[in-house]
Amino acid sequence: MTTQLFYISKPVFSSDHSVNDDILRVAKRNNKHFAITGFLFRTERRYFQLLEGAEGDVQRLMCKIRQDPRHYDLVEWPPETVSVRIFPMWTMGYATGRDAGLLETLPAPDVPVETLAQHLNALATTATGIAL
Repeated sequence: MTTQLFYISKPVFSSDHSVNDDILRVAKRNNKHFAITGFLFRTERRYFQLLEGAEGDVQRLMCKIRQDPRHYDLVEWPPETVSVRIFPMWTMGYATGRDAGLLETLPAPDVPVETLAQHLNALATTATGIAL
């Protein structure tokens, strides 16, 4: 079984800042080592991220993410256990876009992670600027 965890946060830096490349580079390296997969979607105002992996590894990563000064106002959904990963081949997929649709309207963790993961997957398949 796999743990999925979804969160949103507000970035400190603009979407064209080099810090985004740093986040992606480090995430790919670390996630590969811990068999974590996922996807990060970035708009000018928000990060939307789904992480997938062993529960302990996902929780350890979230401890680091919570303390990361490159974002703030982090809202985290309770982790869910699933049998199939949404992003099994991506150590960290990344895309930018102007509109995250449903995700932009989220005020609180009241939408199931499975629904958010499916929406993020749809954004991943239609977004521009994807890096895997």
